[in-house]
Amino acid sequence: MPPPSRRRLPSATIWLILWLLLGTVHVTQAIWTSGFADLPAGLGDGRFNALILEHGYQSWRGHYDWLSPGQFYPTTHTLGWSDTHLGTQPFYTSARLLGLGPERAMQAWYIVCALLNVLLAVRLLRTLGLDARWAPPIAVGAFAGLNQVWLTGTHPQLLPLFPALWAAGHLVLYLRERAPWRLLAVAGGFAWQFAATPYLAFFAGFVTALALLTARVSGLQLPTASNASLPRPAYFGHLMLAGAGLLAGGVNVWVYSQAVQSGVGRPMHELVDLAPTWASWFSVPPGHWLYSTGWFGGEITNGEHQLLGGLLPWLGALLALAFGLRRNASGPQRLAAVLAATGFVTVLFFVTWPGELSLWLLLGDWIEPLRAFRAAGRISALVHALFFCASGLLLWSWWEKRRRLVPLLLLAALLVETTAVQQPHYSVADAQARRHAIVRAWQQAGDRPVLAWAPGFTNQDMAVQNLDAWAAALSLHRVTLNGYSGGAPATHQFFIWNQYDHAARALLRDQGIDPGTVSIVSTLADPDIAATGYTFYAERPLQRLEAFDLQPVAWDLTVPPERFEFEETVFYQFTPRAEVTFRLPNDVTALRYRTGARIGSWNNGGQSDGYTLRWTIQDAAGNELGGSEEFFNPRDDPSVRGFMDRELPLPSGTNRRLILEAGPGPSGLTNWDWPLIGHLRAVR
Repeated sequence: MPPPSRRRLPSATIWLILWLLLGTVHVTQAIWTSGFADLPAGLGDGRFNALILEHGYQSWRGHYDWLSPGQFYPTTHTLGWSDTHLGTQPFYTSARLLGLGPERAMQAWYIVCALLNVLLAVRLLRTLGLDARWAPPIAVGAFAGLNQVWLTGTHPQLLPLFPALWAAGHLVLYLRERAPWRLLAVAGGFAWQFAATPYLAFFAGFVTALALLTARVSGLQLPTASNASLPRPAYFGHLMLAGAGLLAGGVNVWVYSQAVQSGVGRPMHELVDLAPTWASWFSVPPGHWLYSTGWFGGEITNGEHQLLGGLLPWLGALLALAFGLRRNASGPQRLAAVLAATGFVTVLFFVTWPGELSLWLLLGDWIEPLRAFRAAGRISALVHALFFCASGLLLWSWWEKRRRLVPLLLLAALLVETTAVQQPHYSVADAQARRHAIVRAWQQAGDRPVLAWAPGFTNQDMAVQNLDAWAAALSLHRVTLNGYSGGAPATHQFFIWNQYDHAARALLRDQGIDPGTVSIVSTLADPDIAATGYTFYAERPLQRLEAFDLQPVAWDLTVPPERFEFEETVFYQFTPRAEVTFRLPNDVTALRYRTGARIGSWNNGGQSDGYTLRWTIQDAAGNELGGSEEFFNPRDDPSVRGFMDRELPLPSGTNRRLILEAGPGPSGLTNWDWPLIGHLRAVR
């Protein structure tokens, strides 16, 4: 927070450096609190982004085709299935060229991106008229607060926002100076943002356009303060950055166009599943020191629906609207009202009302490319920034009128609420141990050019297990059948979900790959098992099914059951082909359950032709005592749309077993067959 007295104010440079350090350390706290032993995020999505950057470095050295990472072999041109990180690749590559290893280079990438975010945020706020005492703490609260810490710790590709902040600063200067070359810088900055992370480019472009429209419609004008001039790079430097941004953005557009042409896209149901509700906007992410997870909205399971960066910025934004719309409002107060109004309109645009009513969903249904930005709740980082800046501007306007103590205390409260959060992280040593363990096992299995990591069923997450293989392949400049990204080739999906020897060999046959070029690795050395925490199972481990009176005693699944919650009921998706066995207590006479096809399987772009549920009751000897079979095709039969209650009478007997089989529709294809079963009740 700003110092209480102008006479005690340190130099502007020291003050700025202090807040730059505080903001950078807070966003990358996992690195500093562990003594550089950890990285933000996890071994899944977090490490995936690190491996993309490592692939970029190795491609620069000539070991790979940049468009074709060494996973999902022999599939090519898979880079565009997720973020390319082209806009920030130079930071990582520079760190590697300086001699840092992959994990240390990734730590440097985090720190540089976080530092640039805060620095460019300060420059933007100064350009908007804030003085040098208030701009740094407001920038930290807005762009290095809870939302940014959480997103950095779950989806690191959402960290680099600085290109858009640089572009926004030039846009403000253009509105003041009307110098045409500023527009080139604006275009270059947003193109650079698209090359760094397309999600934030889309969100930042949306918010910027909405802010300009809001200011124009409401009659509010950006202030032109005399203290807004900043030291800036030379004219030539501006143009060089703009040109580089335009080039990188153009390359990224081409990369993603190749992915679209390959058939990779996002179905509409993913937008529906991830569209934020009002509960989402008021649910706090895990790790907050003041609030429990999900408070106040109640969303405690899905991180994509935990969007609240603090209540105080919302309250401050409401006050900013009230004060800024007064006839005698000052310039900063009018600007605060523009930012607050932009934030509230953004929330209203993206929020989903009961019945899946949402302007965002309507637009996504109409314009298919927008479905690439399926997790719309990630715009919460910008909404938080708008609300925090609006609150900060209002407090600054009060402080300028010599109401000093109350504004300072309120700013301190804002900062405490939005910085009282811990960050998900993973260990550098763990990532290295996994990579080295797979490499050693690969060498023991023939050390051939292609790796198939096929350990069968383990205690590891599917993404983590596949990324272990890709990390090993990258370290040797080789390729692997395994893979993890925003999509996966249809040819590889069975192997990806069922990583055992038989599935790997079937994939080799289907793809015409010479088995003599592939090392199929199915286990690790005992010391490496201990170091990595792998546990190997003969079959897929059982898990408890929530809200099921009966629990599985055996199953044979293509993919693990996925948990969903609809209409206040917990459901599990048993993707065909699936077989689940339950033990029936002797006194159970009937079974009640709810079933239905998951939304998006047959509508919103889904292509399911139905699914079959077959129930079989057997005695201890395996003799069939009875059962039932039912086919559901909501695409063609409106009567089976939504969720349906079913009751299955059971023949009497002792030591009975109940077997559930989920099968595909007539086509035999299972890509879109998503049967849900929930509220399984035993009737006695």
